[in-house]
Amino acid sequence: MKEKHNMAKVSIIVPVYNAQKYIKRCVESIISQKENDIEVILIDDGSSDNSLKILEELKKRDKRINVYTQENKGRGYTRNRGVLTAKGDYIMFVDADDWIEENTISTMLEYVEKYGTNYVRCACMKEIFQTGRKINTDIIYEYPKFVEKEDYKEKIFNTFLDTYFLNSPCLFIVKREFLIRNDIFFDIGSFYAEDLVFNLKIFMKLDNAVFLPYTFYHYMNNEENVITKLSVSKVLSKIKEAITNYSYLYKFFYSFGIKNENIEKKIENRIGKEVIECIKSIYISTNLLKKNERLNIIDYAKKSLKDKKIYIEDMATMTSVLDKKLILKYTLTYKVKKILKKIIYFRGR
Repeated sequence: MKEKHNMAKVSIIVPVYNAQKYIKRCVESIISQKENDIEVILIDDGSSDNSLKILEELKKRDKRINVYTQENKGRGYTRNRGVLTAKGDYIMFVDADDWIEENTISTMLEYVEKYGTNYVRCACMKEIFQTGRKINTDIIYEYPKFVEKEDYKEKIFNTFLDTYFLNSPCLFIVKREFLIRNDIFFDIGSFYAEDLVFNLKIFMKLDNAVFLPYTFYHYMNNEENVITKLSVSKVLSKIKEAITNYSYLYKFFYSFGIKNENIEKKIENRIGKEVIECIKSIYISTNLLKKNERLNIIDYAKKSLKDKKIYIEDMATMTSVLDKKLILKYTLTYKVKKILKKIIYFRGR
């Protein structure tokens, strides 16, 4: 017998890992939605703080809240579990340190009904936790846009190639049955750009989508979360995953019958850019790795790109020269940016 999943209009899935500072605000923003027909799935992913205790207390306040626990598995596994557990017609993901406006779900459902779509996406506001500064980090349209598959070339393709605007899995509701039918899940064990792959899978199968001009989602950026603990193995894993996951862009474009030298070069450039982003972390960390460790990481990145036949000019110089160059470029630039951000903030107060 086929299992029915029609007990709620929308299931909101929140992976929770050591989020005791923020989770209450997050959940309260969800249960305060104007749309009452929702299910809240809170999955504690092996937290070592008081997150689970807070979840249990929140559960007592609202019968729509369901709390699950597991050993630490990562966000991909946790979100997949949420999708398989959900009973709502639509799915939405919210991260534990973020929050949503009270009319988020009701407005999204309004456009679901208006256009008969499987997918409605809103805009995002980034908020700096320490200062309260707010930054628009998304494409803000003047009016709701209904985009059909034949328009993806104009509206979607370059967004994936050049930006991060469509990477987040937290700014939309999507039909649960659509995900299940097309076997769209997060890759387990991948932590860098796994969100990108999930969204690419969606748009490979999605016939149309609605993009709203409303900033409903509030992403909390905690500047204290800049990487402070690094290991060579972690950085190497990030580089490997960056290359693997951004290489999924090839599959995405090929699925639309687009296979040409221009697109492939753009994908190569994006992969190279992401590898450089991974390398940046070894210079902006507060515990700078030893020189030989940094050089080994750069060598690994160069070899990995070469194996994929990807040529990046910054990676073509001598390793020792590149190391010195990056120390100046990333360490000093990062410190200057932090100072400028503080100056801009306090002047604007």
